Amino acid sequence: MNGKDKSKETFEFNDESEFTNPEITQEVIDTMGVGIYRSVKDILYYIIPYLKEKKVLKSSDPTIHLRVSGDRRNVGRKIKHVMITFMILNHIERHHHADYHYTTVLYPGTENYHTLEFILNPFLNELESLKNNGLEVAGILWNFELYFSSDWKFLAICLGLNGPTSNYFCP
Repeated sequence: MNGKDKSKETFEFNDESEFTNPEITQEVIDTMGVGIYRSVKDILYYIIPYLKEKKVLKSSDPTIHLRVSGDRRNVGRKIKHVMITFMILNHIERHHHADYHYTTVLYPGTENYHTLEFILNPFLNELESLKNNGLEVAGILWNFELYFSSDWKFLAICLGLNGPTSNYFCP
């Protein structure tokens, strides 16, 4: 065995927690909380006037194309967060700039259907309201076209798919 093989053997990773003390685990949960949710409408009330001033949004075409993305992120070796962001696709020159992606949901944990169902309920209600009713900002009623972008696993969990070969959603 050479030194290169030895270094690979020494640094094996697994998903089991290194923390077995329940007091430490509870302290981390108390410190981190159950996550955050920022209202999509509140963010839009703030950024729509700015984007209108910069001529990204036009009152003559009051349709906003909103892309919603979500995925799990590794923050450290053992810590994972689920993050959901949105961006306004009308802002063509800034699609790839991080400053124009707005975080709406962030919580510690993993992707699973029951957690996402609980965490995303207010978020999904807001998206439904935006799609059906629009949003009035500064006397203009803005309509929304929604686009979803994510990996297959995240979208399948959000949609309630049973598996990759299923034809129907979960009951």
